[in-house]
Amino acid sequence: MYLVALVFFVLVTAFVVIDRRAAAAVGESASAGDPARRPAGGPLLVTLTVLALVAGVAATARVVPVGDAGARVTWGDVGAPDDDAGGAR
Repeated sequence: MYLVALVFFVLVTAFVVIDRRAAAAVGESASAGDPARRPAGGPLLVTLTVLALVAGVAATARVVPVGDAGARVTWGDVGAPDDDAGGAR
């Protein structure tokens, strides 16, 4: 699981660095909110975006079963009939 988190972190960091460099190359008006003057980033930015999305889905797919297993262990016996309740059988 740490590997998926590390890959996700590296991809998102690379995405941010490339995006900031592209904005700095255009000038201050691009980072001030003028999206028309901002470059799209090219195929590298698109590739990083897709890889980051895949890593995010992989991380989620790994975390959900772990959380489910923990919840089942913690809450598995809640609401189950208690044999020692002393009720009528």
